[in-house]
Amino acid sequence: MLAKFKRFYSNATAQFSLYSVTITIISITILNWSQILAPLELNIYDFNFGLRPLEKTEDRIVIVKWDDENISALKETTVSDRTLSLLLEKIIEQKPREIGLDLYRDIPVSSPTLADEENLKYYQTLKELFAKSSNVFGIEKVIEPIVDASPILEQKGQVAASDLPVDIDKAIRRSYIYPETTSDGTAAGLPYLGARLAYEYLADEKFSAENFGENALKLYNKQTKIILNPLDSFVGSSTGDKYSFNILVNWRKANPAFKIISVIDVLSNRTPANFFTDKIVLIGGMATSIADRHQIP
Repeated sequence: MLAKFKRFYSNATAQFSLYSVTITIISITILNWSQILAPLELNIYDFNFGLRPLEKTEDRIVIVKWDDENISALKETTVSDRTLSLLLEKIIEQKPREIGLDLYRDIPVSSPTLADEENLKYYQTLKELFAKSSNVFGIEKVIEPIVDASPILEQKGQVAASDLPVDIDKAIRRSYIYPETTSDGTAAGLPYLGARLAYEYLADEKFSAENFGENALKLYNKQTKIILNPLDSFVGSSTGDKYSFNILVNWRKANPAFKIISVIDVLSNRTPANFFTDKIVLIGGMATSIADRHQIP
C-alpha cells in the first residue's frame, strides 16, 4: 500500500512539475508577445546606462546650438537665411571636416528684422554657399510626414535623413542607419544624418564601405573593420514599426558629452581658435519653444 502511494505521489509530483513548467513558458510567451513586461525591461536597460563609468568629452564633434538666448537676441524664431549664411561663413573659415545642418531648408527663411530685398540677398548668398561647399550636408524627412531637402544640396547628393525611431514609451534608444528599406529588408534611400557624417569622417581616415552583405554595414581600412548589424527586433519598438534597418545607440555618459557653442557666440566672434578645425560640426535647434524633445537613457 505504501509503495503504491509513493508511486502515485511521485507521478503526481512529476505531472505537477511538467504542468508548472508548461504554464510558466506559456505565460512568459504571452506576456512578452503582449509587451506587458516591456516597460520593466526598458527601465532595466536604461538603468544599466547609469551604472557605466564617466567617459571623456568627445572632442571630434562640436554642436552649434540655436537656443532661447539666440531667439531673443536675433529676433528670429528659427534660423533665418541671413543668420545661417553668416554662421556658415565663419565656421567654414576654420576648415571643419563636415557640417551637418539639422535644419530644414526646402524653402527660403526670412528674417522679420530685414526688408524683402535684404532677405532675398541673403537667400542668394546661402544658395551660393551650398553650391560651392562640398562638406555641408542638409536633411530631409523621408518618413511621413515628409519634408523636402534643400534643392541645391539634394542635387549635389549632400543630403541625409532626419528620421529617428521612437520606442513605445517615446524614448530614443535606437538610431537608423537607413530609415527606409526595401520589401526584403535591404537598406534603401537616404542614410540617417549621423550615419552619413560618420561615414564621411571615416572616409577621410581611409575607410571604405562594402555592399550590404547579409544586410550589414561594413566599413574597413587596412587595420580595422567595423560591422554594424541591424536589429532584428527590440522590446521597445512598436509592433507596427516597419522600418527595420536600425541599431542601438551607445549613449555617451560624459559631462559634457560634446563641446557646445551658441550661434550668437559664433556670430559675435567669440569662438576659440581652431574650435571647428578638423571637426564634425552639427547645427540645430535646442530652444525650449522649437527643439525636438526626447527622453534618452
